[in-house]
Amino acid sequence: MSRHETVTITLPTELLDLIRLRVEAGAYADESHVVSEGLRLLASNEDALEDWLRNEVAPTYDRAEAEPESLQDLDAAFDGISR
Repeated sequence: MSRHETVTITLPTELLDLIRLRVEAGAYADESHVVSEGLRLLASNEDALEDWLRNEVAPTYDRAEAEPESLQDLDAAFDGISR
């Protein structure tokens, strides 16, 4: 079982209302569970973004840098989409 610590944070009223609504709706047992799940989702999204940047964006950029003649100008790209 993981260790727990108590912390105090300040949140905008809108976020507190959202947390309370999720608990009142029965989606979560308490406010801590809402915040914990939100942080887990944030970490997961950041990991997915990092993977996408590393595995798709960076190689594409590297290919474009190595072979600039393979790039299309913007008008040609849009012409290809609209056909």
